[in-house]
Amino acid sequence: MATEPAAPSRISGADLRIRRVSPGDLEACFEIETICFEGAGATRNRIGRRIRKYPEGFLVAELGGAVVGFVNSGAFESEDISDESLKDLVGHNPTGRHLVLFSLVVHPRVQKRGVASELLERIIEQAIVEGKDSVLLDCREHLIRFYQRFGFAYRAVSPAGFGGHKWYEMRLQLAGSLQ
Repeated sequence: MATEPAAPSRISGADLRIRRVSPGDLEACFEIETICFEGAGATRNRIGRRIRKYPEGFLVAELGGAVVGFVNSGAFESEDISDESLKDLVGHNPTGRHLVLFSLVVHPRVQKRGVASELLERIIEQAIVEGKDSVLLDCREHLIRFYQRFGFAYRAVSPAGFGGHKWYEMRLQLAGSLQ
């Protein structure tokens, strides 16, 4: 009789390092994005632009000195995240009231071990420190519950259709905001 494989263990905080992106992380980030979005993720140029224009909103997770995941974002005044040009940071303003997450990805070999949660917690903490009103994102349906665990609320089906998938808008209202 076959046995179920053991659930992967959570990666301890001592082993995982979360830090701001550096230009040398581009290739590793592009590789992870490509794997996780099955070729329909951000291009190398788009990721490079995000690294150059808003490194403050781009965190990487390292395990054993290798990048295993990342989260990147832009800051905007508008809560409308349906415009594809946002992903190229069109309209980005570092002091914008809303942080928009573009990618939260973890290499498949370390998924389901707490890396995405650590990255998400850190980017939310950063948004709070920076005085943002909210954190916004689009996700696939199977990830709605994951984001809800962090306080995100479902807003609507997104008009965006990237990768030929249906996307769902989520919003995290940050403390101290009037909305």
